[in-house]
Amino acid sequence: MTLFSAVLTLVVSLALMAASSVFLLNETRLSEQAVTRVQSMGLAEVEIADALAAWDERAATPLGGCLFLVERSGLGLLVHLTPPAFPQAGLVSGGHVTLGPGAIIDGVVDSLASGPALIGDLDLGRVARAAALTLSGGSYGVLPENPAGGVIHLLGDAELGGGDGGGVLLVDGNLTIRGSLTFSGVVLVRGALEVSGSGTSSSHLYGSVVTFIGATGDSTMRVTYSKAIVDNVLCRFGTPRKLRGMSWTRLSQGG
Repeated sequence: MTLFSAVLTLVVSLALMAASSVFLLNETRLSEQAVTRVQSMGLAEVEIADALAAWDERAATPLGGCLFLVERSGLGLLVHLTPPAFPQAGLVSGGHVTLGPGAIIDGVVDSLASGPALIGDLDLGRVARAAALTLSGGSYGVLPENPAGGVIHLLGDAELGGGDGGGVLLVDGNLTIRGSLTFSGVVLVRGALEVSGSGTSSSHLYGSVVTFIGATGDSTMRVTYSKAIVDNVLCRFGTPRKLRGMSWTRLSQGG
C-alpha cells in the first residue's frame, strides 16, 4: 500500500508538472503574441502618421463627404479633411467682370482680386496632379465626362458647347461656354471666362467660379454660390485631422 501510494503520488506530481509546463508554454506564447500585436500596432501607427504627413487621398478609402479611412497593417484611422480656405463668393476674378442684362450671380462678385482673395489656400498644382481626366485645350461639344466627380484638367484654351458635370474644372487658358452647361463644384480658369449663347437655355454653375484675368457673361450666365458644395469638392485638398473620440479601429484580418 505504501508503494502504491508513492507511485500514485509520483504520477500525480508528474501530471501536475506537465500541466504546469503546458500552461507556462501557452502563457509564453500568449505573451509573445501580445508583444507582436503591440509592435505591429506601433508600426501601423507610425505608417499612418507618415500617411497623414504626406497626405494623398488616393491612398485612403473615401467614406462619403470629407470622411476617409486610412488603413495600414490592419489598423485603421478615421480622419476628416478640413477644406482649404477659399473665397466665399459666387464669382471671383483677377480682372474686370462685365455682366450683360439678365446675367445672374447669386452670391458675392469679387473683381480685381489677387493673392489669397483669388484662390485662398488652394494649391492648383495639387489640383492638377489629382486630375482624373486631363485633356488638351480645344472645342468640345459637351463637357467631357468626369469620373466620380473628380478633377477635369484642360491644358489650354477651351470652348464648351454645354453638358453636365461636377467636381473641379481646371482650365489652363481661357474658357468659353457657348451652350447650356450645368456644373456643380468649382470652376478654375487661369485665363478669361466668357459665357454666351442664344435662346432660352442658360448655363448654371453651382458652387464657385474663379477666373484669373476677367469674366464676361450675357443673359445665359447664372452662378449660384454654395459653400457646402465648395467645401465638399475641395476638402480632398485640405488637411486631414483625426475625429474626436474613437478614431482608431482594429480591422479584421482575412485568411
